[in-house]
Amino acid sequence: MRSVTTTPLVRRIISLPLLWLLAGFLGAALIWYAPGFTVDERELDTRLTADSVAALRHESEGKGSLGAYYLSFTLGFLSGDFGQSRTLGRPVRELLKDRIPVTARLAGWGLLGAWLAALAAALAPVAWPGYGLRTATALAGGVVLSIPAALVALIFLHGNWPREVAVAVVLFPRLHNYCSRTIDQAQGLPHVLLARANGTRPVSLLLRHILAPALPQLIALCGVSVSMAIGVCIPLEVLCDVPGIGQLAWQSAMGRDLAVLVTLTLLTAAVTLTANLTADLTLLGLGDRA
Repeated sequence: MRSVTTTPLVRRIISLPLLWLLAGFLGAALIWYAPGFTVDERELDTRLTADSVAALRHESEGKGSLGAYYLSFTLGFLSGDFGQSRTLGRPVRELLKDRIPVTARLAGWGLLGAWLAALAAALAPVAWPGYGLRTATALAGGVVLSIPAALVALIFLHGNWPREVAVAVVLFPRLHNYCSRTIDQAQGLPHVLLARANGTRPVSLLLRHILAPALPQLIALCGVSVSMAIGVCIPLEVLCDVPGIGQLAWQSAMGRDLAVLVTLTLLTAAVTLTANLTADLTLLGLGDRA
């Protein structure tokens, strides 16, 4: 039974490098073939001479093919050379060194707060039924879900409130909806009904009979929520002027900075794939214990 369970996981581990390379290539292709990619904003500088403008155009036209560029970039990436930022004029590695801790702290604390709030809101109606908590939490989640992430960022910017809380606020309704549905399904399982009929204590019923069966689905959501948190950080960092990866991605997209954007695509794909793989390994460990 163990070999049958692990075989798909082994195949997935083997395919991870291919998925990672494919994600980077598709990201590079979107930028490469985007309208105006070969246009360099530095050509608009009136201080440049005709020879300087011609040199910039020759530099843009001499990039070769997409396949050759991506192969060269990937080899450099694996050796630790992420290239040079065209818009900021600094090595990409230096930019990431300064900004990754900012985004990691923002996304990490925001994700933790969102998960705690989502689980509390999903479990509260089970622990204390009949108090209207289910309606209240669903209404609160629906209201927050209807507010764009950019507007939430502006509200927190105006109030000078912690940016980590803003990430948690945006993520909360998305996590709560799934957690609530998963726990509601677990409540209807036959062993839960039997345990409730036998007079099992509410805490034991909640933890052992309801939360435990829902744990695999919640762990799977943990892997997906990592990429969700990264996506939330982009508008938040741009509007709140937070010097993180999201702000760097926005600036690079506006300047068509290929080296930075491909690097960020590869790093984001690596984080997402690693988070999903960690969730799968955790589920496999829980299955073996069961």
